Amino acid sequence: MSDTIRNRPLAAVRRDEEEGGKRNLLYNWIQIVVLSIFLALILRAYIFQAYSVPSQSMENTLLIGDYILAEKVTYKFRPPMRGEIVIFKYPLNPDKDFIKRCIAVEGDTVVIRDKVVYVNEVPFPDPPTVKFTDSRLLSGIYSTRDNYGPKVVPRGKIFVLGDNRDNSQD
Repeated sequence: MSDTIRNRPLAAVRRDEEEGGKRNLLYNWIQIVVLSIFLALILRAYIFQAYSVPSQSMENTLLIGDYILAEKVTYKFRPPMRGEIVIFKYPLNPDKDFIKRCIAVEGDTVVIRDKVVYVNEVPFPDPPTVKFTDSRLLSGIYSTRDNYGPKVVPRGKIFVLGDNRDNSQD
């Protein structure tokens, strides 16, 4: 033993060891918190993001106020496929996120006739959660909601619709 430890009272040595242990414990907790925050930021930026559903455009699939956690990795490796729900920046206001269903992909021809969506001349298989709240059929002159197209989806683009077809800004 060194002379300094040998000449100090045992209580003082124990007190110093306890304080050192408390400092190590505090340091370990700070490391854990900082690492957790760092990992959360990385996950949010590149892997997952939480969203709150702000509108009725995807009812009955997603309801106003629902919280969803979306992963961001899949579409870095492949484009969206027909029928998948996608989250994207609204082209007219990139600060807004929109949630819609992918109906058609690049090269597909889309036609809506009397509220029935056709992709490449085949009726699109709507999931059971799709709803229509307005029994009126609007002419293509006044609105493209019920009658639209034919339009070919451009390269690198997709065609999306909300599941609440009569109350979705598509």
